[in-house]
Amino acid sequence: MNDYEPKKRWLNFEEWKKNPKAKTKRFLIHNKVTGDSLGEIKWDTGWRQYVFEDDEIKLAEGCLFELFEHIKNLRLERENKKQEGIL
Repeated sequence: MNDYEPKKRWLNFEEWKKNPKAKTKRFLIHNKVTGDSLGEIKWDTGWRQYVFEDDEIKLAEGCLFELFEHIKNLRLERENKKQEGIL
């Protein structure tokens, strides 16, 4: 377990144990509210790292962090505008 273990409010991570001899872990990700499948986290041998993947996209940790940072910055920008009375 790492230092930052967020409470999982929206997503369910289900470990998929298809092959008991597998060296890496694989998780199916579902929306906790609707149960919809969002994709999976698995080891990608070509990228040599874990990736989030669905039928149309593959994102590694760096890509996901950039998405997180961009969304966070948009939220902060909006909050600042609200405080300044612009919104």
